[in-house]
Amino acid sequence: MSGIQKPVIKRRIAAAAAAAGLAAIASLGLAAPAQAGGWAQCGSGYVCMWEDAGFQGDEWVHWKPSGVGAKYNIDGWDGDNEISSIYNHSGYALRIYANDDYTGESICIGRGGDRPALKDQNFNDDAESAKTVSSC
Repeated sequence: MSGIQKPVIKRRIAAAAAAAGLAAIASLGLAAPAQAGGWAQCGSGYVCMWEDAGFQGDEWVHWKPSGVGAKYNIDGWDGDNEISSIYNHSGYALRIYANDDYTGESICIGRGGDRPALKDQNFNDDAESAKTVSSC
């Protein structure tokens, strides 16, 4: 009987080790982007940008700027030209640009402001970079 139990125990130990490994990888940020639960999930001091209007879908940007003039290029695999809503929970005004490296058409969002539907500003899926500014 003890010969039958050893393989079962070994399989259970292997399954537990695999689950622990997956949890460790997810904690390193190697998992898919977090699903947005709305703007309330954007912590104080952060700028958050979502794939869909209404602060829904994948949250592609979760950035804590360090002061006026802080810059953020939205990478191609991390929401570039996919942003549809923004919440600026930072203490700075924020200018969003249509091109990389802070060029092209732009919109400005004041401190604590939001844009739940960038399509209303004709800027849906256009954001490629962002920079904090002193005011709009």
